[in-house]
Amino acid sequence: MTEPNAPATFQLPEQMSTVAGDVDWLYYFIYWLSVVLFVGVVGAMPVLRLEIPGAPGHKAETDGAQHLPLEIGWTVAPIFVLVFLFHKGFQGYNGHDRPPRECHGDQGQRQTVGWEFVYPNGGTDNELHVPCTRR
Repeated sequence: MTEPNAPATFQLPEQMSTVAGDVDWLYYFIYWLSVVLFVGVVGAMPVLRLEIPGAPGHKAETDGAQHLPLEIGWTVAPIFVLVFLFHKGFQGYNGHDRPPRECHGDQGQRQTVGWEFVYPNGGTDNELHVPCTRR
């Protein structure tokens, strides 16, 4: 976990929680993976267009041959990426469902017309008071 109040980046705001760094990392991983794949696909389009024989409007003739290793490759490679993203997302979900150690452990009880918050010192109030611990 990272410290809160990390500086803002070019797309995301200032990190204001202890879990923001992990979420930001996963966001940027997906973002840059998408940029690289987009540039690769769009960059390959003119090259592959030049490789295709035949005049416009000419129907391609195939002998029924398939490039099995290529088809297996572009089917299996995304599976590894998706499994990795699922793992990181689930790991983050499991790690972020509990408050950090430095949390005061305030408990809230829902009432019929409001809330009652119980603080570690035994006090109660109908408003949540969170101490500011900026460093």
